[in-house]
Amino acid sequence: MRCKKVLSHLNAYADHELSSSLSRGIENHLHSCRMCQIEFDQIQHVEGFLNTLDVPPVPQEFAARVMIEARKAP
Repeated sequence: MRCKKVLSHLNAYADHELSSSLSRGIENHLHSCRMCQIEFDQIQHVEGFLNTLDVPPVPQEFAARVMIEARKAP
């Protein structure tokens, strides 16, 4: 597997959204390619940081306003 293909799938790989065969191919590539491993490490670092953040509160009536706007769309 080439770097370009691996890099295009790294986010999905990190989120466990790929088939087992594609995941195995990416895992094999990551074991042999330091550049792609660094990129994957960065994705995991950002994901870990994002998981530490609090979810902001949703304003009251937000869902109702979204539905009103959605009904206006053509």
